[in-house]
Amino acid sequence: MTTDPPKPRSALAADVGQQLRQAREAAGLSLRALASQFGVTHVTMRRYERGEYNVSLSKLAEVADLYGLDVKITCTPKRPPA
Repeated sequence: MTTDPPKPRSALAADVGQQLRQAREAAGLSLRALASQFGVTHVTMRRYERGEYNVSLSKLAEVADLYGLDVKITCTPKRPPA
């Protein structure tokens, strides 16, 4: 019996997760190292990055502060050009 992988909760969750992953990789941090810094499991952090879990605003602010990101930009979904 196989199950389909979870899908992103929303386009915004997927976009925020993608930005978090890009920032983590640019900083040279492993998933486990970042998860440990923020007191969550690597599975939870992976689910944030995949958009399967919504990141709490407080957790998003912590991660954004670590990477020097603006939370407003992180929370703004990318829109296709008009």
